[in-house]
Amino acid sequence: MTDSRKKKSHKRIFNHRTLVLSVLIAFLLIVALSLFLHSAVIDFAKNHERQHLIKLAEAVQLNLDPVGVNSLVGSPDDLSTPAYSAIKKTLVSIRDIDPSYRFVYLMARKNGQIIFLADAEPNSSPDFSPPGQLYPDASDELYQIFDNGEAFVEGPIIDKWGEWISAHAAIRAPIGGEVVAILGVDIDAAEWKTSINAYHFFIIIIILLIVVGTAIFSFALIRMSKDRASITQANKELQDAREELLQSERLAVLGRLNAVVSHELRNPLGTISNALFTITESVDQDDKEAYAKSIILCERNIDRCNRIISELLDLSKVNKQITEKVFIDKWLDEILDQSPSLTKVNVVKIFTAEIEIEIDKDRMQRVIDNVCLNAAQAMTSTTQAQATLKIHTRLTNGRLEIAFTDNGPGISRECMEKIFEPMFSTKTFGVGLGLPIARNIMTDHGGGLEVVSTVGKETIVTLWLPVP
Repeated sequence: MTDSRKKKSHKRIFNHRTLVLSVLIAFLLIVALSLFLHSAVIDFAKNHERQHLIKLAEAVQLNLDPVGVNSLVGSPDDLSTPAYSAIKKTLVSIRDIDPSYRFVYLMARKNGQIIFLADAEPNSSPDFSPPGQLYPDASDELYQIFDNGEAFVEGPIIDKWGEWISAHAAIRAPIGGEVVAILGVDIDAAEWKTSINAYHFFIIIIILLIVVGTAIFSFALIRMSKDRASITQANKELQDAREELLQSERLAVLGRLNAVVSHELRNPLGTISNALFTITESVDQDDKEAYAKSIILCERNIDRCNRIISELLDLSKVNKQITEKVFIDKWLDEILDQSPSLTKVNVVKIFTAEIEIEIDKDRMQRVIDNVCLNAAQAMTSTTQAQATLKIHTRLTNGRLEIAFTDNGPGISRECMEKIFEPMFSTKTFGVGLGLPIARNIMTDHGGGLEVVSTVGKETIVTLWLPVP
């Protein structure tokens, strides 16, 4: 065997040994990393799920009236009181928000023991716990919350109703601040365990990424290097085509608007003119009632004109987007409290997002106002006592969602196909640009607007934004 052939043979053996050693080292690293990731991710998952449930309980308890809760004495006599009826209605509304909420209830401490105050279950249900019923399985933590007022999660626990994960939050008296009751939200322990086990999938994905990541990255890097110029050019052409298409669509819409804007603006302006004439006549005749009514008409129709003009400006992109960071739950709570369209609607707020996100506050407020106004108008046939708008913020699938659920009559299939068409409206007034513009605003934020409706039951409008 020549020296050259010997060198090649030794080189192949060396390369083989090196490859085997590299694979072995990589395998050991993957095993070690897998064990570490398994422990870290599972610990994180458990802590994350518990913190989520605590936030949930704290958010939910804000919907309960502490005065009404404090008025309950914890006996079957409470069943006939208006306070109990109102509290039970709220508990039922909370339970119905999410199918994972199995039991929602209130507890109090009486004579050194834990008793039930109210329960979301129907009174005829075998799972119903009447006021004053003793809860014998109460833990030390459950007793301690009446002293420290700190929300907590316990479980899994087993009682006569099954195996549960329970989240508890304190309800304090409006005067003095002592804990008068605790809110409990129970989730089936099986769902809790499923959520924890789901993180194993994440671990598997990480491991697979480690194994094949280098090869994929190398291939992608070479591919991207070769195609960078062509991809850049293609993206530019696609963007130019998109802008041209949007411009064409915008011009087409604006062309159609020319046929209706004069009519839509002329009517409120004519009403304002007539109202001002009435004001003039009323001043001469000292007719204060006619004067006041005319002023209200002027204000309403001026608002209507401003709304139409704002919609036209948004459609034509005259308004520029100015963004700033806000804590979405706090900002949304302030907007809803100021919304005039919700004055005759029962509002249930479930805020669990607790995230800071960058938005154009003015444009986003217009979206919120439009959705709330549509929901309130949809529930005009529903009595005030029954008209309910549930607003739920949550983080899911890498995005922030704000869901508005009303119990109005729903939207027919024919109308659902047209709700995002400019100038389509089932109302006797308006230009029909509210939802199309709202969707455009959400799109400009990198998100979207989705509508799901069940005729005769409910309509759910979901606004979503990407989570940075």
